[in-house]
Amino acid sequence: MHFQKKKVTRGTFKILSIILTLSIFVQAFLFRGFESKAISNSDKTELVNMFTKMLTTADYSMHDVSKYNLYFHELKELYDKAGSSGDALLAKYCYSYLGLGDEKLPNSKVKTVYLKTYGRAPVDFKSNFSKIKQNTNRILSGIQNDMTEADKALYLHDELVKCTVYANSNNYCYMGGGPLIFGTGICSGYNNAYTLLLKLAGIESFEVYNSNHSWNYVKIDNKWYNVDATWDDTGYSKGTGNGIYFRHFFLRSDKEFQTDKLKKHTGYKVTPLDGSTAVADSTIYSDSVLHDVENQIAFYKGYWYFANGKNIEKAKLTSSTSEVVYTAASNVEIVDIKDGVLTYRCNSESSTINLNGSESNVPKPEPKPEPKPEPEPSIVTKKTVASYYLLKKGGSRTNYKASNYISLGKGYITKEETIKNDSDKILKNLAQIPDYSKYLNQNEYVEWYSIKKEGDGWHVDGEIKENKQDDNQKPSDPEPSNPEPKPADPEPETPTPVNPEPQKPSSTATKAMFYLVKQGGSRTNYKASNYISLGSGTILTPTTIKNDEEAILKNLGEIPSYSKYIPDGYRVQWYSIKKENDGWHVDGEIIQK
Repeated sequence: MHFQKKKVTRGTFKILSIILTLSIFVQAFLFRGFESKAISNSDKTELVNMFTKMLTTADYSMHDVSKYNLYFHELKELYDKAGSSGDALLAKYCYSYLGLGDEKLPNSKVKTVYLKTYGRAPVDFKSNFSKIKQNTNRILSGIQNDMTEADKALYLHDELVKCTVYANSNNYCYMGGGPLIFGTGICSGYNNAYTLLLKLAGIESFEVYNSNHSWNYVKIDNKWYNVDATWDDTGYSKGTGNGIYFRHFFLRSDKEFQTDKLKKHTGYKVTPLDGSTAVADSTIYSDSVLHDVENQIAFYKGYWYFANGKNIEKAKLTSSTSEVVYTAASNVEIVDIKDGVLTYRCNSESSTINLNGSESNVPKPEPKPEPKPEPEPSIVTKKTVASYYLLKKGGSRTNYKASNYISLGKGYITKEETIKNDSDKILKNLAQIPDYSKYLNQNEYVEWYSIKKEGDGWHVDGEIKENKQDDNQKPSDPEPSNPEPKPADPEPETPTPVNPEPQKPSSTATKAMFYLVKQGGSRTNYKASNYISLGSGTILTPTTIKNDEEAILKNLGEIPSYSKYIPDGYRVQWYSIKKENDGWHVDGEIIQK
């Protein structure tokens, strides 16, 4: 078969030229939202500086950007640049996103922009920024010089899951500000917070997702891996709900995530980078013995130390087997490693092991001369994680709207038991309460009225009430208070030991209220403004002791955390244990060392 070539006439060519011209014009018209006239570098700098100032000064006002003649995606690019480092990077996590003024179409030139906030009212930027800065600084300070990129990623993974409870408690839970400001988040909050921590540590990552879940792609030694911190966290990985977390979904390949026996990450989207799609096909860490290690692990000189029943073992992140360092008489729990000394617990007793050589397998009792109270007791399996909520002053207990309650984050209860309207019984079941002091005004206290099981786990509910005591009496705080920094102030540097380590209350311990006379205050001035109420702790024997610090120290059981009130160069001198109308009191004074 022969095909006859058709001759293109001048008229035909003219028609084709017109069609081509019209096509170009139509395309330019249709896609006018994706290109604009380039602006000068000085204008770009001006916009970046404007966005930086908006972010770091909590400027919620409308800003006129019409003179730049830009589309939203172009402004968004400069906004992201402004929030890519320094204080502006952290500040960016305190807002929702950059909002448009009255423009409705994404391909319209933008006239005004503003910082969109969570909810209708402006966010408490000063408080939120302070929290996220303190928490990120605290976490990053734990990175050690001899950690590999993978070790850093593991350390940050663990710190994130330790400070976060899985909960859809507020609008922040969808973003990194949820875990790093309020201690709560859902999957997008976990991976957004993890992305920030990795960025601050110099590790590249991005977020991937499927129809109902999201996690992270993390670049380690130029190879990509999947990390799902959400499913490694408390109660979500195994449904235990008892404070246990592990590392099963850490540094996994695509194949492992597609065929994992616990969960499947199918149908997810991987964001293209530099024109190519990232692929996680490395199996370097696939057989790591650390994947199924539960609870606390600690890093020292290239090894991760962990408890396995009665054994303390160590392994590198790439190892498929571990080495036994020490075997105890019963199950042990890792606390931490500092200066080559590993601290562990066995039968509620703390002991140490020197990892530096000569005494590496000789356990020593942990010295008990007056160390500071631990700000965060380690998690043990007999406690159950619970979400704590406070009903706002004057609110209704039957109104379950988020605006009616304050979410305090994660704490613990000693046993899973439903209790209603029995504050004494509830107090006996509270193991650890998140810090709530900032929500109380002078002469206010919390009445805990409910422990119950909800769809997302155990809840502890309390109500802010007014304490009607006289002004010449010391403040009263009837509930135990052992603040947990989730998220709270960063752990202070270890001061010179001045007070005994808080002990777990024994069955014979007596509840007592702990108070501190403020620096320079008077022991005989009982006005609330002169004292700091630390909440409740315990004493071993209900006996009156005055001005005998050594005897008082021997009688102290569990001491509420007070380190944040003590300036450098000062300590607490305990001077009195006595019985008052509302129970036993322990009084101390902030004095110079």
